[in-house]
Amino acid sequence: MNLTGIKYSVIDMAKMNKFLLPIYRKIKTLETKRSFKIDKIPIPDGCVDKNKKIRINLVLPTLRRTKVFAGINTAIRIFTKLYGERFDARIIIVSQETNDPRFIYKIEENGENEIEEVFLSQSIVLPIRINDFFVMTSWKTAYAIQDICKWQKQTFKLNDRRFFYLIQDFEPGFFPWTTEYALAEMTYKIYSSSIAVFNSHELHQYFVKHGYRFDKEYEFTPVLNPVLKDCLLKNEINKNRKKRILIYGRPSEPRNAFELIRYALVIWSKEYSKAKEWSIISLGEEFEDIKLPNNIIKSKGKVTLEDYANYMSTSYVGISLMISPHPSYPPLEMSTFGVKTITNTFENKDLSNFNGNIISLSDYSPSNIAKTLENICEKFPEESEIEVNENYLKEDGIDVLCHSLIQLIDEICK
Repeated sequence: MNLTGIKYSVIDMAKMNKFLLPIYRKIKTLETKRSFKIDKIPIPDGCVDKNKKIRINLVLPTLRRTKVFAGINTAIRIFTKLYGERFDARIIIVSQETNDPRFIYKIEENGENEIEEVFLSQSIVLPIRINDFFVMTSWKTAYAIQDICKWQKQTFKLNDRRFFYLIQDFEPGFFPWTTEYALAEMTYKIYSSSIAVFNSHELHQYFVKHGYRFDKEYEFTPVLNPVLKDCLLKNEINKNRKKRILIYGRPSEPRNAFELIRYALVIWSKEYSKAKEWSIISLGEEFEDIKLPNNIIKSKGKVTLEDYANYMSTSYVGISLMISPHPSYPPLEMSTFGVKTITNTFENKDLSNFNGNIISLSDYSPSNIAKTLENICEKFPEESEIEVNENYLKEDGIDVLCHSLIQLIDEICK
């Protein structure tokens, strides 16, 4: 045995460690700096605004265009219907971003009232009225604004003042067993005496099942985005679809299980004899194209709603996963446009009854997703059935909800 070679290898490794250790420590330091810090959430102070007109305050985590997806869009839709022409309107941004029009999402105003926008990174003091009503839209917004809510109640002696918490997912699940998990879950307890608005029956039932309670609870059924609805109704859906797989790809969002989708496509591309005949397009977030054994996942990132409608109306099969109790929008949208859509169940969530184009898997292992995808591809060019869920095309769900909330605000102010 050549012990000399081993000896020199150990010595070389020791020298290398002396060289690499400082670099390693710097990398670990940077990782620590990128980790969650509570004090990065801006907590505003309050000052008295003597104006007594009712004002609806929408508290958002961001208004950056690249981060405005379905959840924030839904919050904005409810907000614009709430303030209408009767109430003043203000949006409070809870993040480190600044009011730079080059990057900020532009909100279409409803009525003559202008929307005031406050970025807490630039203004840490909020003028507060006796009739300010806050709509929290995520755990960070609920956490950031809790002291202001207490301050308002104490300053104006509002013992029965309640706030609105728009709940669009079980957010502690985004951060398993962490400080963020604890803070996110705590907001459900802090605001238990307020009004919870749940984005879907399935999500509401999940909270009930796990013992979370609020003073008043409302729910609404997700509806098709108006722009997509217009595209659906105006354009005859193409029945001669391409051999294209459309995926909802958001690698930065763990609950969208991008790695499950990617590896399922690796298996499918390797084992399906006709895989080379198919193209794969990913929408959602932009990333480098991914090579598969016989295919390429081409990322188009975030596209316009019109382009999204076109992709859906010409694609044959779709994959969109959501590891949470919330029925995310892409499976509903894809299936409505006639795409045979693979998605997953989660506890009480099962979208298989939404329409006939949804394939809801309880076993969403990569191998089973790949097998299911192969079975669907083998049926091509079977015509796509347009099976529209009528409730999904109605606007009145959100309209009825907002009418009830406005009545509640009037009652509270009396």
